[in-house]
Amino acid sequence: MRLDVPPVSTGCWRNEVLLDVLRTDAEDCCAHSESSTIQTNTSDVLKHLIDMETGQRGYLLTGDCSYLQPYTDAKSTIATDFAALRAGLAHRTEHELSLELQLESLAKLKQAEMERTISLREEGYRRRAFKLGDAGEGTDGDC
Repeated sequence: MRLDVPPVSTGCWRNEVLLDVLRTDAEDCCAHSESSTIQTNTSDVLKHLIDMETGQRGYLLTGDCSYLQPYTDAKSTIATDFAALRAGLAHRTEHELSLELQLESLAKLKQAEMERTISLREEGYRRRAFKLGDAGEGTDGDC
């Protein structure tokens, strides 16, 4: 069956379909870009937690405060990482937002444990600092 649609209407119809396709492509592109940004923000959080733990471990093992530089640098930027992650998830589902809150809560616990082991090491309690880390109560690092 052949549709007899005047050329002007056909052109308008084609333009409408084309606009719909372009809108869908743009939305897909934005969604992909947003997801990519969220993945980057999550990776930044993980990287900075690892940097903190690396610095903490180096300090615990050696007592050399220069090993704390990665810890200090990462500690100063991780709050910004979480703020960027929260902003990226602002229009996402409640489930995704709750995952971010869980991640942030666990990261804060980890940071508190690292700070505790660092303090113990600074106070001369090297064995206690290692035991705290070995007990799984926190990161096994200090300073």
